Amino acid sequence: MQYSLPVPAELTGAHLQHARLFATRWDLMVALANRPYERIAEVGVGYGDFSIHMMAALHPQEFHAYDLFDLHEHPFVLGIPSVTRFQERTHSEYYTQRFPDAKIYVGDSSANMNKQPDKYYDLIYIDGAHDYDGVKRDTESCLRTIKDDGILVYNDYTPFDPIAGLPYGVMQAVNDLCVNHGWRMTALALQPLMFCDVALTRG
Repeated sequence: MQYSLPVPAELTGAHLQHARLFATRWDLMVALANRPYERIAEVGVGYGDFSIHMMAALHPQEFHAYDLFDLHEHPFVLGIPSVTRFQERTHSEYYTQRFPDAKIYVGDSSANMNKQPDKYYDLIYIDGAHDYDGVKRDTESCLRTIKDDGILVYNDYTPFDPIAGLPYGVMQAVNDLCVNHGWRMTALALQPLMFCDVALTRG
């Protein structure tokens, strides 16, 4: 099978200076709790299981959730009937019940992110669209809304999804930030099927 996306830009040692390796993304998030967080965002929240961990680890004053919130429209999600999971609620209703204090943005994540002020977030966790163009759109909107000393964490830093059989565009976006835009990788978190997480900061 031919790889249909541009090959990611090649990183050098300078892009990974002092980077740390973690066994899981859960461990990575705990390690990031070394500073106060006024406002963090998660792009692509799913059921909210990782949202719980982010809130517990980082204790932000505000948590913002971005998602299409359309999983209730799918007959099955991860092998579970949607009607069983959501109990006749919509995806957004389900998430709101779990996280009544979160600010929820329903719809296209990049469009909603573009409505936010400049330099708004201390940390953004990006797990939305995984196709090349979708990741680029999310990246562009997040670059404007992340603070100068903020942290971008990308989920699924991998070139290919072996389960769905689809190429991913996350590596291209991340490596481009490092090689061409002055960002550096501060952490890599492993995952059994190599759906890894990476954390980035400027400079």
